[in-house]
Amino acid sequence: MKEVLKGYCTIWYHLEGIAKILSLSNVQNRYKVMYDNTLNQGFVVRMADGNTRVLGPSKNKIFFTC
Repeated sequence: MKEVLKGYCTIWYHLEGIAKILSLSNVQNRYKVMYDNTLNQGFVVRMADGNTRVLGPSKNKIFFTC
């Protein structure tokens, strides 16, 4: 399936999947990305409007969620 991820672009995902996977390289080409390992915060992405989104580990720490 495809959908537009607000503020990013069109992404592909599986309806029964547990995560949407983003390429770190593609995200870095569009936005400033920092990594913060304190308190399991994860990747901090500064959006074009100045707001930030955190892509951090899920509760089971297997994958990142946003």
